[in-house]
Amino acid sequence: MKSFLRIKLILISNCVILLSYNCFSQSTSPNFISSSNAYLGSLLIPKSNRSLDKGNPTGIEVNYIHPTNGIKRWERIFHYPEIGVSFIYLDFANNEQLGKGMSIYPFIDFNLTRHKKISLHFKIATSLGVVTKKFDAINNPENLAIGSYLNGFVNLRMNAKIHLTKNLRIETGLGLSHFSNGAMALPNLGINIFSCNLGMGYQFNASAAKLHLDTFSLPSQKIHIVIYTALGLRSISRTDQTKFPAGIISINLERNKGSKTKWNTGLEFAYSTARLTKTKADPSINNYKDIQNIQAGFKIGYAFCVGQLSFPLEMGVFLYSKPQNEYFFHRIGLRYQISKHFIVGFTLKTEWAVADFFEMNVGYTIPCKSNRANKIN
Repeated sequence: MKSFLRIKLILISNCVILLSYNCFSQSTSPNFISSSNAYLGSLLIPKSNRSLDKGNPTGIEVNYIHPTNGIKRWERIFHYPEIGVSFIYLDFANNEQLGKGMSIYPFIDFNLTRHKKISLHFKIATSLGVVTKKFDAINNPENLAIGSYLNGFVNLRMNAKIHLTKNLRIETGLGLSHFSNGAMALPNLGINIFSCNLGMGYQFNASAAKLHLDTFSLPSQKIHIVIYTALGLRSISRTDQTKFPAGIISINLERNKGSKTKWNTGLEFAYSTARLTKTKADPSINNYKDIQNIQAGFKIGYAFCVGQLSFPLEMGVFLYSKPQNEYFFHRIGLRYQISKHFIVGFTLKTEWAVADFFEMNVGYTIPCKSNRANKIN
């Protein structure tokens, strides 16, 4: 009952926010959309930490949205997605142990349909987030979900937008919100919220929007060699929050498939001082040398591309790892091509569903092969 009361209050505040935007917009001319949504969700946590689930999380999200018009090629390729900035506030329904979660994040909202009255969208967002309550061995020992106030934040949503008029729309959908620090501070099971949302959006100066035609030439399909280096930090103990550095070098053969996707395969070499420290502390392992701590693996990957920005998803297997405690590794995140040869990125390396560490990436691209462009009619 309390959750539904909070939802009612949030929806009323949504209307107030939209009215304030309307008053402000009278003196502005850009074409933009403002929207606000109420959230009602459920915590997704392991059975071992189920005591943290005290009720249904609720929240509010306020969005400033810029509708693209196709002036850039990637905007036409993806049927004029919306981009913008959001503020989200989440009440985890457990103020004593989990507190609240907040984030300001940029996003891309892809239009999956071309229907004018009801459209289906997929929203991708990643940024930093704050959680107000974290693990404390004395005052909050049962919170094994989060070990730090500052965390990485991911928001994925499937939204339906019902256009009531040219300017006004209703928004509703399902999605997942995730807070995690990438094992920089333990414990780090993460806070995951599966939620539904309901809200309203209003497009100001919609008459000023003019779309560029969705006709273009496909770029060359290119094959590259890409060399990445990545650095990160992680902890190995709840009581000792010492940060141990880790480094990765990977050599990849990468192919651009049109303008939307990339495929890659390659070899990866990793060295983690956290892993070395844990191994040397194991009394069953003797005469372990530092060089044995190097891990070598083979991986394949896919990246979803939006202009110069890409969202990689990689899966790999360790060909050499001594001791053989890990067999598979994965990677998600984002990368940006800042020039013809250089790429920067921020990714999360995991071993199955367990976070290993966040990585700061730098890559160097060497073109190998290019095919002619193809014309779209």
